[in-house]
Amino acid sequence: MIKYIFLLLISFNVLAATGPTTPTTNTSLHKVYTYTVYTGKLVTFSWTMVPMDLTNVDHFEVQVFNFEKNVIVFTGSVKAPTMNINFTPQKMGHYIFKVRAVNSVGASGWADSTDPNGTAQVEGKYMRWWLYAYLQPAGSITIQ
Repeated sequence: MIKYIFLLLISFNVLAATGPTTPTTNTSLHKVYTYTVYTGKLVTFSWTMVPMDLTNVDHFEVQVFNFEKNVIVFTGSVKAPTMNINFTPQKMGHYIFKVRAVNSVGASGWADSTDPNGTAQVEGKYMRWWLYAYLQPAGSITIQ
């Protein structure tokens, strides 16, 4: 079963493709909205474009970054006009999501869920966010 945590809650401003860029990581994370989920649970990450013009977009690239491990744990792409991707966190920790538009000319800059410049939104308000995955508690114990 897919858990749609982000559907319609998160949007990114993905600019038209202008050329390859190098992603950066923001380590100053205060006032960040935290979504929580158990490890091993499927979540759907979605985004929108501003303006909504997919005529110059071939596909979107997505990265998921584990903040504690300082490593990219997921890389994927989806062909436009699809603007969502599924991710299942396997380890505990904070996850930052990044997305960019790509066409034959190159790629836009990365839109980052923790970007302090206002590309990330939570329920329509500009706010930084990330996902925290934690272990599911043990089930009930039956003694016979």
